[in-house]
Amino acid sequence: MSLKERIQTDRIQALKAGNIIQRNVLGVLIGELERSGKTSSDDQVVKVTKKLVEDNILSKAENENIYLTCYLPQMLSDEELEKHIGYFCAEIPGMPKKTMGEAMGYLKQEFPGRYDGKKASELIRKHIS
Repeated sequence: MSLKERIQTDRIQALKAGNIIQRNVLGVLIGELERSGKTSSDDQVVKVTKKLVEDNILSKAENENIYLTCYLPQMLSDEELEKHIGYFCAEIPGMPKKTMGEAMGYLKQEFPGRYDGKKASELIRKHIS
């Protein structure tokens, strides 16, 4: 089941349970996904969900985020992020040094949306310098 299908199913369950706030929040999320016009891959759903969470924080409607954050991926801790970057950047005799772009590409491919980009770039700089 895709993430969008899960959200649609959860919205129907909220409707049946009489949870108007959850139904409305998930309705807004579904509307934003449809309005974006792109295919609703899980990555696109996560991107739109993060945007709604940020907008709720700015507009002081953070109570709605309870219904949105469950659709976001589990973020890597700083220790996990450093471990994965260290693993990728580990020098293998005879191999050229990794570049910032290669390391960021690795993170994006292996852990999409699960890390803080600023923190990752700081750790990568530390490892490749």
